[in-house]
Amino acid sequence: MSGAALDRDALVPILAGAETAAAWRAVSGGDELGFTFTRSKSDPDLARKDLGLALEAVVGLAEIEAALGDATRRLERDMDDAAFADQQALIMAKRQYHDRLASLAGNE
Repeated sequence: MSGAALDRDALVPILAGAETAAAWRAVSGGDELGFTFTRSKSDPDLARKDLGLALEAVVGLAEIEAALGDATRRLERDMDDAAFADQQALIMAKRQYHDRLASLAGNE
């Protein structure tokens, strides 16, 4: 928030430790994360926008993970069509968030 330069050496290990690291590596073609905010020659406005989108996706993914855990426990307890539909919708939402992060990692 101070406007200081982004510390790429500190950022990459933080992002690589997340569950979505495999998706990032798949779209970036190696171990380097391809986010605009990790590249030295990126447009600063685009990098800030993409960082915000990535953070929103990570937060959203955490919320979906929590809801998916609740839905799975409900399905195990109730075994009804509504519980199954809820669980499946959350699994699809989780995939969409992973795809969104992978898309951001592949930005050119």
